[in-house]
Amino acid sequence: MTLSGVTASGSKYTVSVINRPANLNVSESLLALNGEAAIKYIGEYLKWQGTLDIGIEFDINNTVKNWEETGNAYACHGGHVFDSKSGEYRTAAYVEATTGIDTTASNGREIDAGTWISSWVTDVLWKGYGDETAYIVDDYSYSLDAVEENPTISNSGEMNFFAVMVHEIFHGLGFWAINNPTFSPFDFDIIGDNGYVTGTNINKVLGTSMPWNLTQAHHALGDSKHNLMYERKSGAKYQITNLDLAVLADYGWEIYKWAEKFVRLSANNNVVSTGADEGESITINIDTDHIVGGATYNYSISGISDSDLSSGSTNGSVTVDSDGDTTITFGLKSDALTEGIENLIFSIDEESITIPINDTSLTNQTPSNISLSSSSFNEHIAAASTVATLSTTDADSSDTHTYSLVTGSGDTDNDSFTIDGSSLKIKASPDYETKSSYNIRLQTTDSSGETYAKTFTLSVNDIDEFTATISGTSSTDSLQSTSGNDSIDGLGGTDTVTYTASFSNYSFTRGTDTLQIADQRTTGTTDGTDTLKNIEYIQFTDQTVEESKVDVVKTYSGNFSDYKFYNKGNGKYEIKTDSGYDDITGYPLLTFTGEATTSSFRDVSAIVDIKGTFDQVTGLDTDDAKMFRLYNASFKRLPDPDGLKYWIGKYSSGENDSRAVASSFLVSAEFKERYGENVSNAKYVETLYTNVLGRDYDQDGYNYWLGNLNAGTETRYELLLGFAEAAENKALFTEMTGFG
Repeated sequence: MTLSGVTASGSKYTVSVINRPANLNVSESLLALNGEAAIKYIGEYLKWQGTLDIGIEFDINNTVKNWEETGNAYACHGGHVFDSKSGEYRTAAYVEATTGIDTTASNGREIDAGTWISSWVTDVLWKGYGDETAYIVDDYSYSLDAVEENPTISNSGEMNFFAVMVHEIFHGLGFWAINNPTFSPFDFDIIGDNGYVTGTNINKVLGTSMPWNLTQAHHALGDSKHNLMYERKSGAKYQITNLDLAVLADYGWEIYKWAEKFVRLSANNNVVSTGADEGESITINIDTDHIVGGATYNYSISGISDSDLSSGSTNGSVTVDSDGDTTITFGLKSDALTEGIENLIFSIDEESITIPINDTSLTNQTPSNISLSSSSFNEHIAAASTVATLSTTDADSSDTHTYSLVTGSGDTDNDSFTIDGSSLKIKASPDYETKSSYNIRLQTTDSSGETYAKTFTLSVNDIDEFTATISGTSSTDSLQSTSGNDSIDGLGGTDTVTYTASFSNYSFTRGTDTLQIADQRTTGTTDGTDTLKNIEYIQFTDQTVEESKVDVVKTYSGNFSDYKFYNKGNGKYEIKTDSGYDDITGYPLLTFTGEATTSSFRDVSAIVDIKGTFDQVTGLDTDDAKMFRLYNASFKRLPDPDGLKYWIGKYSSGENDSRAVASSFLVSAEFKERYGENVSNAKYVETLYTNVLGRDYDQDGYNYWLGNLNAGTETRYELLLGFAEAAENKALFTEMTGFG
C-alpha cells in the first residue's frame, strides 16, 4: 500500500509498504502510518523540492543487500547517485530535495529512503508513535482504529517502528557511516579515533568542529543533546536535535525551522511570572549546545535604566563553560523611587526574556531634603528680588511640593523674606555693611502632607563701591588716563581709554565687572593704577586692544619660527598649530615657550607684529611682496614688521637690488642659524627645500639646482632668490596673505 501527503513545510512525500508476506502477523497499514508519521515529523524541520518516496520493504529471502554506487542493488536507505552540482556521489534523496530531479526513476524502484524488514528487526516493537496524526508523542499507547488488520502486537524489543523509520530515513538524507567514507558528504580532519567535521551551522550549535567517532557506525557524543540520530537509542526520547539539522544544513539541505533556540534563557525564583522586587537579585540561566567553553555572548538589558541596577550598566558579556552553559546574576537597586510597573528585558542575540519589576508607586515617600540654588546674594539688589530657587529631594519623583517659612530653630530672619512658588525673595534691599548674613528656616510639604524642614544661613556679598573720577557719556568717548589712580567709567557707547606707554609696561587684574590696570614703570611720570568700567578699547602707544582681550595670553610651545601665520581677510588673523588653525585676531600677547626669555620672538603681539607685517603687503608681485618672500625664505619665519619695512625701503628706493638684499641676508647671523655655517652645496640645496617650500626635495629639482651651484652657473644668493620667487613659494605666499 502507498500513502501520500504534504508536510508542515509544504514538502511532498509518499510512503509505500513493499513485498509484505501475507502470512506475517504484521499490520501493513500500521507500518505505513508509522512511516508517514516519521516523514511528517522530519518535514516539520526540513523543506525539499520534488517528492521524497519512502519505502518499507520486506526482505523475502532474509538477505540484506548492500549498496553499489550505481544504485543497481537496492537497499532501503535509498539510491546513491552522481550529483552533477557537487561533482560527487550523493544520496538520491539529497539530489531530488535540492534539484527536484527524481534520479531513482531510472532504476524502476521510485524509492529515495526508508528501511527494510529482515530477521534482525523481528523483535522491533511494532507499535505506532502516538495516534496517526501526531508528530511527537512520548508514550507507547496507540489506537488501532485506523488499522485495517488486527495483528497481535508484540511487546518485545527496545524500539518502536516510528523511531526506526526516523533513524533510517535520516540515513537516506545523507547520514552515512563514517567507516564507509565512500558515502560521506564531508571531508574530515582525522585525529586519533575521531574525524572532525567543520561547518558554519555545526560550529554555531557546538561552538567547535563536530567529532565523529571512527570506531562507531554513527556519531555519538554521549547524551541526547549532542548525539546525531539519537532516535533509536534505548530509553531515549525520540527527537530531532539542532545538531542533526546543522549537519544537514552544512550538507546543503534547506532548514524550515530549527528544533530549538540556539540560546535558551530562563530565570530563577519564578520571577518571569511573579515579577522581581527592588533589592532582589535576578539570576539568568543561559543554555547553549556548545561542547567547549569560552564562547562569549554580548547581552543587553532594556526596559529599565542603568541607575536601576546595582552594577550601573545595562550592557555586558558572558562566557559559557565547557557544558555550553552559564549564569549571570545582577541586583536591582532598592531606591524606593516611584516608577510604576516596568519590564526588564534581558537579550542575547535574537533571544530575550522579560521579567516584570513590581510597582513601587503604591507607598508615599516623605521628602528627604530641601536645596537652595544659591546661598549668597549681592548687596544693593532691589527689594523683592529672588535670591534663590527652592527644590526638594523626594523618592516619589513625580510628587509636587509647596514651600513655607516656619518657626523653629534657626528662624531668626524669616520676616525678611517671602516665598512665591519655589522662589525665595528678600523684602528689602540688602546692605553688607548693615547686615552680612541671614538665618531662616524652610519647610517643604508634599501632596500627601508629608513635610521636611531645614535651617539655612544666607550670606550677603560685599560689592566694591565704584565711584568714577573720570566719566564718559552715552556716546562714543576717548578718555585719557592721568598720573593719579583713576576710576574711569565709560558709561554708554564705544569708549577708549588712552595710556602713555606701550602695552608691556602694564599689568592687569580683572574684577567682577571692572578691570584694574597698573603702570609698572618705576621712573618718570606714570599712569598710576586705574579701575575701568564700561570701557571697550584700551589704547597704548604701540597698539590698541579690545578690553576683553587685554589680559589674555595665548601660549604656544616651541619657537616662533615653527609656526605659520595667515591673513584670512576682513581683519582676521590665524596661526597654524598641530591641531588646526587658531584665531589670534586682536590678541596683544602671544608667548612662544621654546624661545629664550631674552628672545625678541618670545612675546609677540598679534596686533603689532602679525597684523603689522601683513599690513605692509599690497599685492603678489609688488616690491613689498618680493621682500616678504625673500625675508621668509631667508629666515624661515614671518618677517618682523620693522625689518620688513627697512628692506622694502631699501629695495623700493633702488638703493639695493634683490641680489644685494639676498647677499646681505646670507651673511647674517640668523641666516647661518637657519641654514648652517660652512655647509656643503648639497646640504644648502636640501635646506632650501625644507626652509622655503616646507618639504623634502624632489630628485630632478635637487639635481638641477645643485648642478648649477656646483658648476658656478648660479651663486647661493641667486638660488635663494630663485626659491623665493618660485611658483610653488608664490602659491604658499598667496595662501598666507590672500594675494594671488
